[in-house]
Amino acid sequence: MQGKIRDGNISLVWSFILDFENNANPYDNQKESIAEWKQISCENVIAEIAVLERARDIATIYQVKPKDAIHIASAIFAHCDYFVTTDRLLLKKVSSLREIRTINPIDFIQILEGKL
Repeated sequence: MQGKIRDGNISLVWSFILDFENNANPYDNQKESIAEWKQISCENVIAEIAVLERARDIATIYQVKPKDAIHIASAIFAHCDYFVTTDRLLLKKVSSLREIRTINPIDFIQILEGKL
């Protein structure tokens, strides 16, 4: 999947919550590697009131952690087709979201390959 992002076949969206989390990373080499993805991204979602309000609603309605809700709200505001995560509990909690399809990486790759 990372190769498809680098090749421009998949668009990656970055957001202010990714910056926040990455800046808290204590490992400089990991922080630098993650920050490189921001340069590849096609869009950067900023901390707008509307994003934060939608995140608050998601956190409340779906009982998810505030940071997770911000990630999802950012993807929604960027008009992403998919929100890809390995967090099984998060996937289960937000599976009924209508604005975006939440999916695990394996299923996402199968969709890209036409297997789902």
